[in-house]
Order: sequence, then C-alpha cells, then structure tokens
Amino acid sequence: MSKWRVAFAGAVGAFIAVNVVLCVVALLAKLPDLPHTHATTDRITVGTVVWGNGSIISPPLVFMVVLTVLLWAALGQRLWLSRASTLLIVVGTLVMAIDEFAGDGGLKKKPDLYSQSKWDLALILGWIFIVAAAAVVVSGVGRLATSIGDLRPSPRGADGV
Repeated sequence: MSKWRVAFAGAVGAFIAVNVVLCVVALLAKLPDLPHTHATTDRITVGTVVWGNGSIISPPLVFMVVLTVLLWAALGQRLWLSRASTLLIVVGTLVMAIDEFAGDGGLKKKPDLYSQSKWDLALILGWIFIVAAAAVVVSGVGRLATSIGDLRPSPRGADGV
C-alpha cells in the first residue's frame, strides 16, 4: 500500500470524525448556520445537523455518509473507480473548505445572534474543519499524482526486455 493511499485514508477518516464531533459541539453550543438560513433564532435541531443545512462550522452529517461510501470506493481495486472517487472527495472537500472560509457566510462575518464568545468558538472550530479539509485535499492530490505517474509506460529496456 502506497504512503499516499494510507495518508489519504487517514485524512478522510479524520475529516469524517472531526465533522461528527463538530456537529455534536454545534448542536450543544447552538451554532446554527445563520448566514445561509437567515434564521432569527439560534435554535438548532438534530435534523438540521443531520440532513438540513448543517451548522456554521460543518456540513450536514449526511455528507459524511456520502464521503464514507466514496472513501470505500477510492480504496477499492478498480482503478478507474478509485481515481474517480478520490477526485470527487478532493473536489468536494475543497469546495466545503472554501465555502467555510470565504463563502456566503461561514467564517467571514459574525452573525448578529452570536455572542462574542460563541463566535470565537465558531472560529476555532471552523479552522479545525479547514485544517482537516486541507489534509484531505493535499493527501488526495498526492494520491492522484502518484496514481497518474503509475500510468506512464516504462522506458524501453528498463524492464529488462
């Protein structure tokens, strides 16, 4: 097993675990996704965290189920499915991280309903999310680059023929 495959599997597994923890913290600390929902209260439900808009610091948990299925496919034996799944994970995670950092809300501007301490917590947790996403993107790009490099034919005579 290549080092990039191991790094990628570990990074995606950690990203999924971080998102589950972030969703629980967001639920307990009442950190709804106010920039996207334009809610007038800080009320957040389990349904919102699982399949709704998620929280201000993490996407809905249903995305983590999709990510788990894609990781399973990315670690499989079918080369084309493995590469396609890895690419989908990298692009999807990158989009989530960009949205968290610079998207329509996320960590750009403190929502009016958040106290300063709640906003500070959201910023810390949001940066944890972004760092975990960056690990997925870097390891995924490394895995794809290695995989594409394996496609190159060996130079004539290099294989002993």
